[in-house]
Amino acid sequence: MKTNKKIVVALATLLLAGAANTVSAKSWRIHNLSAFAPNFTSINEAMESEQVQDGDTIYLDPGCILTSEQRVTKRVTVIGPGYFMKERTYGIAFINHYLYMQAEGSKVEGVRIDHLVIAANLVTVERCRINNQIYASGNNAQMATIRQCYLMNSYGYIHISGHGTNDVRSALWRIENCLLDGYNDHSIRDLYQATIVNNYIRNTQNGGLLIFERLADCVITDNIIVKTNENQKNNIFGSLSTCSVQNNILSCDEGTYPDYPYNVCMGSSDMSSVFTLESDDVFSLVADSPAAGNGSDGTDIGPTGGLYPYVANGRPYGLPWYPQTMVATAPNDGKVNVKLQIKAQDE
Repeated sequence: MKTNKKIVVALATLLLAGAANTVSAKSWRIHNLSAFAPNFTSINEAMESEQVQDGDTIYLDPGCILTSEQRVTKRVTVIGPGYFMKERTYGIAFINHYLYMQAEGSKVEGVRIDHLVIAANLVTVERCRINNQIYASGNNAQMATIRQCYLMNSYGYIHISGHGTNDVRSALWRIENCLLDGYNDHSIRDLYQATIVNNYIRNTQNGGLLIFERLADCVITDNIIVKTNENQKNNIFGSLSTCSVQNNILSCDEGTYPDYPYNVCMGSSDMSSVFTLESDDVFSLVADSPAAGNGSDGTDIGPTGGLYPYVANGRPYGLPWYPQTMVATAPNDGKVNVKLQIKAQDE
């Protein structure tokens, strides 16, 4: 977090946002507990309402937990409070089931999700924590953007997958500035014409499982890619067709992939000279890291580079939040004094 915003500025921002919403779109609150007086108690209920229209924004309240399958069937933006990886786990919004993105141009950000299914074109998934997988479904799942997301679980089925090579139904995905881990599955697979840039991608499986599998006409650049088991450090790419693979930092030995010479091969799964990963979420480059400033665009290789550097807390950009609220233990002159600190995610 770079700056603290004054209360007046934050409130003015909220008022301006509210005024804009009254002109062009509306905002709705969701909480699974009706005691919190939400507009709706689920995304499904909101989608069924005639009041909710394309272009609206749906806010999932902190502490909202949806335990049944949810489907976004209108072109709305679903916003949660972030997943607070760096600070705390309470106060998040959690869809503890499948979330189907079925409306073209729909977006979800700042939410923890068990499984996410892309079933429409131009879907954006931003600053979310995904427990299991992101995958394509149906005939329309092109041009998805998966940005600044956290998909890491050393022993889980974490992967991103489309319909397959040369299959236009899930073509042109963009995966950028994510932390992604795989174990029992290939981390990224079955994609056509995808751009995979500025990610940290690892696989902790101790067998011969590859990190990338069945990709065609894809661009893979400026990533840090690690097979964490030293005996499997070379098992990274498989079944790649006419892909551009360059300027990545890889755990493999030099010469392992002669078709992709323009990469940095560390020759070891030990990447301590490149980055640190505290508690599996706070990613940072070490001093004199070969990733620092060596990206294709002059920024860093890995999730700290590019246009959208990874943000560990997952809070949506520009959304005010309250890191501290202090209430006096006793009234003063018949009034209760409240000290409220407001911040805005400005990166």
